[in-house]
Amino acid sequence: QSTWGLLSYSHMLTHLRVCVARATHVSLRAASQRRRPFSVGWGGSGGIPLGGKGGGGGASGDDALDGTMEGRLQRAASSGDVRRARELLEAMKLAKVQPSVSMWRNMIQCHLRAFDLDAAAAVLDEMRSPGNVFGVAIEPDAPTYDMVVNAAAEAGDARRVEALVSEMATKSHIAPDAVPYATLVRVFVRAADPRGAERVLDS
Repeated sequence: QSTWGLLSYSHMLTHLRVCVARATHVSLRAASQRRRPFSVGWGGSGGIPLGGKGGGGGASGDDALDGTMEGRLQRAASSGDVRRARELLEAMKLAKVQPSVSMWRNMIQCHLRAFDLDAAAAVLDEMRSPGNVFGVAIEPDAPTYDMVVNAAAEAGDARRVEALVSEMATKSHIAPDAVPYATLVRVFVRAADPRGAERVLDS
């Protein structure tokens, strides 16, 4: 019999609070050790610096074009204007702009601003497919996954969070750190699913 069945309701709540506190502590410690360039909320309004060219000195004409077009893409993403963002991806392809992870992060952000979690998650597969608009496959990194994981968590979609954490390892060969696992524990707790939280903690 599961240990959850042996605990009184009050003890179960206490145990869950300890689990969440432990997961949160581990999550914060792991996050402080990883350089996280952004965070995104489910339809939130916070600013999200999504990269750029970086570096100093004068920019060539191509670099200036990259910066201008990606800046427009970022503005479209911030407003959730999916049609405009897609038009800009096509324009960037025609201008032979080199695709980057930050461009795809902008597309994820755009779908999240438009409250379309399914479409945001689909971008992960789109960017890794050689059949995407640029014809160049780019593997999502951990911070890119974090955008969708955090949004799914805020939406209370525990199964999607669990699937994304698994996908990080199986499709993108990323070893998830404590951050997504801690997020998953909190989602299961919020969903009143102690067995799900226990499964994650025991995995």
